[in-house]
This record gives sequence, structure tokens and C-alpha cells, in this order.
Amino acid sequence: KEMKQQHPYLYWDYGHCRDRYDQAVRLGRWKGIREGRGDPIQLYDLRTDPGEKHDLANQRPEIVQKIDTIMEEAVIPSDRYPIGEVYEGEPIWQKN
Repeated sequence: KEMKQQHPYLYWDYGHCRDRYDQAVRLGRWKGIREGRGDPIQLYDLRTDPGEKHDLANQRPEIVQKIDTIMEEAVIPSDRYPIGEVYEGEPIWQKN
């Protein structure tokens, strides 16, 4: 039985309090990755390239633009985890 698509895309990010902030989007057959804020988006067709070896960003600028828009709009800012500020305090998950 085929699953119904519940969301138009899947977005995730990593590195809010680290040196580098990465983002990724799965949009149908496409996966876009940005390794570092402001860096170019890499684009992979997971249907034909599940190992993500062939960056198609230059060949499919319209898909890259859609993914770039999603990356800008899907971010939910948090005062607790600011983007671009390296956290230098104690582990926040441990009790003192």
C-alpha cells in the first residue's frame, strides 16, 4: 500500500550553537544540502543518485531556488540555540 504524502517537504538543520550551521531539504525526489550558512546549495536526485555523488545544482537552478526559499522560511529561531553563536558554557542538559 502506498503512503500518502503528508507534507510538501522535509526540512532539518544542525549546528545552531556551533561553528557551522548546516541545512537540508527533501523535496520529492530532490535533496538539497547547504553546508554552512550562506554557502551554495548542493542538489541531488535521490531517485537516480541515492549515494549523493553528482551535484546537479548548476543543471536545475529552479529546484535550487525552491529549496533555498524553503531553507529561509522553515527555520524556527530560538533564543536558546542562536545561529552563529558558539556556545561556550556548561552542558545545559546536566544538572549542577
